[in-house]
Amino acid sequence: MHKISSNAKRIWSNDKPNQYSVCFFRKVFILNEVPETASFFAYAEHRCNIWINGTYIGRAPAYSHPDQAFGYQYDVTTLLRPGKNAIAVSVNAFNFSTHYHVPRHEPGLVAELILDNTSFLTTDASWICSSDTGYKKDSPKRTWAIGPINVIDLKHAPSSNWHSIDYDEKKWTPVTTHDVYVTPESAYTPSLKYQTIEANKTTLYSTSTPPTTTNDFKQYGHHLEQTDYKAAPSHIRICTSKENCINLNSTSKSTGLIVEIDLGANHTGQPFFDITTESTGTIDIAWSEILDDNQHPMFFKHGNIFADRILVTTGNNQYLSPDFSSGRYMSLFLREFQGHIHIHQFGMISSEPDLNFNATFQTPTHTHTQIFDLCKRTLRMGTQEALLDCPSREQATYIGDGHYVAHHIAQATGDIRYWTDLINQQFHRQAPNGLIRSSIYSGRNDTLLDYNLLAIALMRDYLHYTSDIETIRRHLPAAKKCLEFFITHLDDNHVFTWEFEKANHSSPWENKYNPDWPHLNDQTIFIDHPGMGWHCKGEPGINRSGINAAMNALFCITCDALADICHEVGEINDANQLRNIKQQNTKQSINLFLNQDKHLFADGIDNDCLHKQISQQTNTWAMLAGWADHNPLIQDAILELLINPPENAARNTAYFWHFSFPLLYKYDSLSDALKIIDEKWGHMIKRGATTLYETFNGDHFDSHCHPWSASPLPVYLNYILGLPDTHNCPDHITLKPQTNLLSIAEGSVITKQGPIQIKWNNNQIIGSLPTGITASLILPNEKQPIATELSGNWQIKHPAPTTA
Repeated sequence: MHKISSNAKRIWSNDKPNQYSVCFFRKVFILNEVPETASFFAYAEHRCNIWINGTYIGRAPAYSHPDQAFGYQYDVTTLLRPGKNAIAVSVNAFNFSTHYHVPRHEPGLVAELILDNTSFLTTDASWICSSDTGYKKDSPKRTWAIGPINVIDLKHAPSSNWHSIDYDEKKWTPVTTHDVYVTPESAYTPSLKYQTIEANKTTLYSTSTPPTTTNDFKQYGHHLEQTDYKAAPSHIRICTSKENCINLNSTSKSTGLIVEIDLGANHTGQPFFDITTESTGTIDIAWSEILDDNQHPMFFKHGNIFADRILVTTGNNQYLSPDFSSGRYMSLFLREFQGHIHIHQFGMISSEPDLNFNATFQTPTHTHTQIFDLCKRTLRMGTQEALLDCPSREQATYIGDGHYVAHHIAQATGDIRYWTDLINQQFHRQAPNGLIRSSIYSGRNDTLLDYNLLAIALMRDYLHYTSDIETIRRHLPAAKKCLEFFITHLDDNHVFTWEFEKANHSSPWENKYNPDWPHLNDQTIFIDHPGMGWHCKGEPGINRSGINAAMNALFCITCDALADICHEVGEINDANQLRNIKQQNTKQSINLFLNQDKHLFADGIDNDCLHKQISQQTNTWAMLAGWADHNPLIQDAILELLINPPENAARNTAYFWHFSFPLLYKYDSLSDALKIIDEKWGHMIKRGATTLYETFNGDHFDSHCHPWSASPLPVYLNYILGLPDTHNCPDHITLKPQTNLLSIAEGSVITKQGPIQIKWNNNQIIGSLPTGITASLILPNEKQPIATELSGNWQIKHPAPTTA
């Protein structure tokens, strides 16, 4: 990992930071010869975009807490040349917190150019800057959770070639320098790779709706939403050149034009355009994951605005959104123009982790192959500077789903860095009461209690997958402190009695870093979307009121997980104590929450009355907690609830199937799991999804790129293919392919030692193992392996299986 040179300064302009501040920086330097290797490292508050000799290389930094500074390092060897070279960086900073960033109110850039492994230059007083960038300084947030809408007047900004070598920089001014508050270093997570995505399909409309002048962002969104769409005048046509440019001829100020494009699939990245015009005008660039009822992009979605406004000047105008978002459909609203418009480029600079997602799964049942590929693509598109719940509305690193997403990325790529980073970061800013923010980089001063428990419980999964006991040992005291909050809320019968009333988000945001924060006195519970009020409309909801059964079940799961961890590190007394607490809670919880008539667990108790509401979620956690271990009637009832839920039961979203699929595997119901996947995820395929929806509804309340929905991925890799769920393979593993469920299938997982592959048809099973690894092979309904010393590339004949 690179740590920036001690000579580097934080640079900014002379201007006092505003609510939203943007500054451009340049540094020209001379090279006598091109080095063998060259890299550029950058960190900024809040975000920067970087060009070397006019070529865009990417953005920085990675997500971090406000007392950390994690930048990105880019290889720029091929971009440098003998003689004059130029670095150009735009920095966008805002002095309010978001759901992924707490500002220090110390904006600026810290950067370094490294040539042949030696520091060549750093940010210092020799750089120059321009704070006249055209950006509106009091723009509202795009959504409640993320950064501002960008409103830019390019007539008051440097010319569009400001990041090129030969730009005339005479009017730029010297920077001010400041000591860095934390020495920036390379992010632990993977860097990003970029690709330009342009139109797969282009459509032209005209509009008589003039641009709004409102400063109210909701009115702005409604105005765009209510824009009328008409057939374009016959004298204005799209003329696509060989270079894939779009020429619009004879435009007039009285007629607005709308250029809609379909990128062909959902992408995450930065909307951009490069346009030459013969007059000034107004451009709204908008993007969306879905279309509205009139088959136009829905860029005003549930109160969130996915659009920026650019006032352009005569000549060439270039725009690149400083922040990423997610979308498939894009629109340019071109208004108040006169004459010819030449659209050189319009689309998105797509970004994704610089990783190879090489795990595979294929079967002639094509839907399952498509679903597996969709899981991988959603992990790629939905993971950016950190693990994200979604790349559109919140862009937040939530703990509960983050662990599963990081696990899936590790399975698909063999890279555990996202998961290790999550373990390292989740307890970094722990409140005095032991709790942590459920979205770990957020400025909100509240938390989801179930995500706190999952932060602890899923450390066991990380340990089992990676064998990284030192990382777990380092964070064990914080995990114990977090669990202590829940232990202190147990009553005399060892039941967790914290009572949910309604979601509480009343505490002020941390709009400036405060070392004494967070306090997290506002707490709520999530469990899953049904019943929270903004998703799964019209469906039965989880009843969270009173004493909650699911939270007690998750408390038991967490005690058991932490006990296992304590046992692994040799803290036997603590392990025994935790198991004792779990046993006492289990005994009382079964008595409290079990509906004796249905052999199912109710969602809770309120005023000494058992809830009537039954949910798949509560019963899943109850079964995982061991509440049904010695009662086959309860086991059968819960399995039936998962497989054939009644209409009045609250049902899992895609996220919660992470917890339920392992139960179907444990109780030999994998054929039912495949049917559920085929029905629910297959419905997304039929609707044309190119990334997975947040819920099975896939409506306008949903994110349409939600990595938590990749829960089928381990079903295919670990349960159907029977491949091991591990990063660091032991010398000998066991393969358990479910040849009775799919007559033909093949696939692979990626481990530290290399890929493990398996393939079968009606006549044979073949596979491949990394060097030094041997395997046993057990077929369905067989107690003994049919082979015990498989190695390298292997092949076994077997009778044709019975397909389920």
